[in-house]
Amino acid sequence: MKIIDMHCDTIERLYFLNKKNKTEGETKEKETLRENSGHLDLLRMQENNYHLQNFALFVDRALWPDPWQGVETLWKLYQQELQTYQDIICQIRTYEDVVNGDGRLKSMLTVEEGGVCQGSVKKLHELYRMNVRMMTLTWNYRNELGTPATPIVDTSEAGRVGKMTPVAQKKLEVGEGAKNGKNHSGLTEKGREFVEEMQHIGMIVDVSHLSDDGFWNVVETSRKSFVASHSNARAICPHGRNLTDEMIKKIGETGGCIGLNYHLDFLLPHSCEERDGGIRTGETCNYIWEMVAAHARHIVQKGGIEVLGLGSDFDGIPTNIAIPGVEGVEKLWWKLKERGFTEGELDKIMYKNVLKVYKECL
Repeated sequence: MKIIDMHCDTIERLYFLNKKNKTEGETKEKETLRENSGHLDLLRMQENNYHLQNFALFVDRALWPDPWQGVETLWKLYQQELQTYQDIICQIRTYEDVVNGDGRLKSMLTVEEGGVCQGSVKKLHELYRMNVRMMTLTWNYRNELGTPATPIVDTSEAGRVGKMTPVAQKKLEVGEGAKNGKNHSGLTEKGREFVEEMQHIGMIVDVSHLSDDGFWNVVETSRKSFVASHSNARAICPHGRNLTDEMIKKIGETGGCIGLNYHLDFLLPHSCEERDGGIRTGETCNYIWEMVAAHARHIVQKGGIEVLGLGSDFDGIPTNIAIPGVEGVEKLWWKLKERGFTEGELDKIMYKNVLKVYKECL
């Protein structure tokens, strides 16, 4: 078994955790990519059949007055970690880098929040020179490229974790439809330009976090496969971050890939507490596994077996007790096998489907 995961926020977590400890004078040992207390580190990846991990430079624009400075700062940390642990992991830039291995773990660099470019194609090319090979067009704020699926208006701490104002929620529910024949809730003209340029230079377009209208604008503009690196099925869990059946089908038709997200808010139609009134941990895990399998089965039914991959969102989500870190992903293989997926299908889900997209797009 091999594992390729299209999304984690480990670099951003390490940066802010170590910065906090340093500011507060904590005597804790510095956390590193090699070994840390989060969901993902190199030692556990080695122990659990990982082949390649996409590491996102996630920039929350509420925390970085200058988003470009934010992405540069996180990039420097990423480079330092890869240099320090080059005996364990290497960075990939092309498909050939992925398949021509030397036994080390592989890392692909991505960006979460296209707003770091501030609408500048020049900055987009600079990201490519920094070896970024995938980027979400938005996170949860409107930016120069388009509108997110779940827009945050409140930039307080509550807002940054996803609480929306009533006005923002209403806009999301009804959509900000076409006005004067123009779609104001999808991609901007600059966003369409970015899609075209990203695919031209060999950077994968990631529609996770993008609004429904924006998704269809990508379909209209795109000439290559694209991905939703960490999104689930809206028919199973009705969250705006998840994909409709039509979206799943379209990604499958265009040869793209959807990364199964382990965030309970995107997996469960109801919280465990709402469903069972506070049940034992084992029973809670069983329910979570049933929902993970339901998403996987539904996505495959609507988009085909070659559409589904993994996109854990590790270190960017609260801990999922069923899949608490990379050590839980092998269990995911067995749980899906128990629920009817064949070993050949699981190989596609665990790594082959993502490789197919990388072969086309990088």
